[in-house]
Amino acid sequence: PKDDPSGNPWRIHYEGENGGWRPQALIPGDGEVYAGAVSGYGLLGGPIVVLNPKSGNVEQFMHVVQDQSVVALAMLPDGTVVGGTTIAGGGGSHPTQTEAKLVLWDPKTRAKTFDIVPAPGEGTITALAVGPDGLVYGFANASMFIFDPKTKQVIHSAPHGLGGVIYNAVAPGPGGELYGLSSGG
Repeated sequence: PKDDPSGNPWRIHYEGENGGWRPQALIPGDGEVYAGAVSGYGLLGGPIVVLNPKSGNVEQFMHVVQDQSVVALAMLPDGTVVGGTTIAGGGGSHPTQTEAKLVLWDPKTRAKTFDIVPAPGEGTITALAVGPDGLVYGFANASMFIFDPKTKQVIHSAPHGLGGVIYNAVAPGPGGELYGLSSGG
């Protein structure tokens, strides 16, 4: 690794970074790369981080949802970033929130445009995927939900019975099916 663009991998440092944050999600989109992370030790409110790989510019957006960390990411066909949060923070922190949120984030304005609790009672959204129908399919601990970004409503929610869904291990595949990994198989 090198600390400049000639490195492969390229180790990137930026103002405001926290060496203790734990990256959980990474997606590409429109010439940029988006990462979500859990805060560093004792902190709440992990960021969405945006990297422009051509310029090396990095922007960090903390507290997209107050005191929650962004740990799941997906992208809608129109380029809107969809984020899922956890109420947990870095080691030694204590949650102030009780339910994870689904977030719509506009990469042009660099701001959250909407949030909702898609699975009441759940503290973490572990995985998100956008299906070929444009709907967002999410997993929050023991629940699965389907969110319609056009109406901004959760149109279905139910227990999934799959065991622990692995962080960000759900994706659309051939034939419009969703594929994923969980502790149950």
